[in-house]
Amino acid sequence: MSKEKYQKKIITRLKGGLGNQLFLYATAYRLCHINKAKLIIDNKTGFDLDFKYKRKFDLNFMNISAPIASNKELMFPLFRIKRMIYRILFFLKLSNKREFYYQKGINFDTKILKYNFKAEVLYYDGFGQSEDYFFDVKDSLKKEFSFKSANQLKKFTKKNLKRNAVALHLRFFDSNNYNSQINLKDDYYKMAIYEISSKIKNPTF
Repeated sequence: MSKEKYQKKIITRLKGGLGNQLFLYATAYRLCHINKAKLIIDNKTGFDLDFKYKRKFDLNFMNISAPIASNKELMFPLFRIKRMIYRILFFLKLSNKREFYYQKGINFDTKILKYNFKAEVLYYDGFGQSEDYFFDVKDSLKKEFSFKSANQLKKFTKKNLKRNAVALHLRFFDSNNYNSQINLKDDYYKMAIYEISSKIKNPTF
């Protein structure tokens, strides 16, 4: 986003692991672009109950331009109660100061592409798991997602170019929230490792 002053703000709630956070940031970034709004990061409320995986805000090493939300912007303390009250007020059209957008499920949500809000602040809580949400601003996002330190990239590249490095990605859906039957079985990964090993000399996974 450019550094011009905006009257409206979008506070995006980051959650999940690194991949989820990148998707959420990118989707909110484009929302700001079409609404001429300032992007602000909620790096707290999406992780406060993540007791099982203990995930945290992971974008500190990137050149993201959005600032971190203040406690006032997050409505601390008792933010859940306050947000619920403001959601009710907005729904009843008694207040247009704060607006809330909650994406239901991980399926593609076409409304996000053209969503225009009138409130001073939009609280965005979603998933954004498709490049179609932000494809038209991909060039700007590449700069946002670049490394802060060139040394970090050099160390990573130098370490892995000395060997036949293979990145193995496991996509896992928690059975408590999703249909666990869509998870790939162990045999799939074993077959993939076997296939790569037959074509690359001494691969390091």
